Amino acid sequence: MTRRLLTVLTAIAAVTAVLLAAWLTLRLTSGEGEDASELVRSARAALDTVAVRGTVLTTVRTLDGEREVRALMHRGEGRFTMRILSGPGEGTQVRRQGEAVWIEGREGRVGRRSEIGVGELDSDLLARNWDFVSEGTRRVAGRVTTLVRGAGPGGGLTLAVDRETGFPLHISRTDPRGRLVSETTWLDADFSVQPPALVTAPPEAEGGPRRRSVTLAEARAAVGFVVYEPGWVPEGWELHGWYLQESPRMTLVQARFSDGIRPLVVIQREAGQEPGSAGAGAERLGGEQRRERSGVHRQRDEEARGRPRESGSQPHERPQRPLEHLRGTGADASRRQMDGTVVVVIGPLSREERERVLDAMKAP
Repeated sequence: MTRRLLTVLTAIAAVTAVLLAAWLTLRLTSGEGEDASELVRSARAALDTVAVRGTVLTTVRTLDGEREVRALMHRGEGRFTMRILSGPGEGTQVRRQGEAVWIEGREGRVGRRSEIGVGELDSDLLARNWDFVSEGTRRVAGRVTTLVRGAGPGGGLTLAVDRETGFPLHISRTDPRGRLVSETTWLDADFSVQPPALVTAPPEAEGGPRRRSVTLAEARAAVGFVVYEPGWVPEGWELHGWYLQESPRMTLVQARFSDGIRPLVVIQREAGQEPGSAGAGAERLGGEQRRERSGVHRQRDEEARGRPRESGSQPHERPQRPLEHLRGTGADASRRQMDGTVVVVIGPLSREERERVLDAMKAP
């Protein structure tokens, strides 16, 4: 389950940013070494506003090595459509409109992810956490761009920003160890097009997971397991929001953090809730049922310890299973079961930092 989550999260991050890679020769000119923070902020805005259509080549680091995908991309005014041209997903279309992202398979089935695509590329965090400098020019898709490199808590970022439109025609990201995470290059780009057509009513998913923004209190009230609050994250990472992802099979609670570019995600689920453990027509619990079920979890935990906790007393040490470390696609993860909750930390952190995040999780 965790490996699939890592793959999905990385794929979403790659699609949201732009899409990835080719081997190009750098051509350095004058203007190198100048602060480029404002240029990066403008490029971030151009990702949503500038209309462009063309072919992109994507390279993403996976568990099995680097993988390439070619796609036809059309974007502008906060919308994009992407048709996969190569690889296992050939023929699949990905569409985004505002906060709605949905996938149209070759067989016509639609899967939708609500509020996925609300990017971690935050201009204020970029200014606080990242240093960007220009390094001359680079020709991408036959156009002259300004090459920009940056370093921050989540690793490194390289952009090639079109000098005429301000649109980033190349984006590559590395982790804190300097390893490639993803790389995006537009092979050709037409800026004379109109934005993608507006879809009046984005289609609903056929039984797929739905994700919505919530508060921590709303997340705790919506599920039947204990939801912990992160008590520590490394300096430079700030909370981006809480999300509830629901499907007939399971419910996940996510706390998403950002350093301005890359996501750090803390995922929580019920320990006994595995993919496929509930049928497609499983009845969802109401609010009172969820609270009762959550109380049962706490009672069982205290009975197992043999020391029921009095009101206002300090929490007992939580029974925990051994910590697990997992290699992921684009980011590694650490997982621990605490009481009846499985907590997974996924992001560009060291093993020691991921352990510290888990150690600092706070119960209600």
